[in-house]
Amino acid sequence: MAGFNKYYYLYNVRRGRSVANEAPIKDVLQQFFKRYNIDYNFFDKEIKDKFRELVGEYIMHYVVSLSINKNVLKVKVSSPAVCNELRMLSQALCNQINQSFEQAVINKVEVFL
Repeated sequence: MAGFNKYYYLYNVRRGRSVANEAPIKDVLQQFFKRYNIDYNFFDKEIKDKFRELVGEYIMHYVVSLSINKNVLKVKVSSPAVCNELRMLSQALCNQINQSFEQAVINKVEVFL
């Protein structure tokens, strides 16, 4: 092995001067999921928290479950009146959530009983 000095390599690695490429873990995970066609949303909890903030605790009392699948926020509610109100506000909620993240994290909001 001409030109390879293992002691120089070990010296640099132990001191944090690795020869490897450096990237934030979030970017590495996004590339991994994209390469293997895995649908994963990094903003799952933040989207749910933002939804809770936008609609308030009174409406969240009637929300049974929140889930995100393929950039669609699915909201299951227990009251027909709340379901109707959220359906009318679904596009506005979608726009406000996307504006808060400064990118398109969800495409639409589906509300059902």
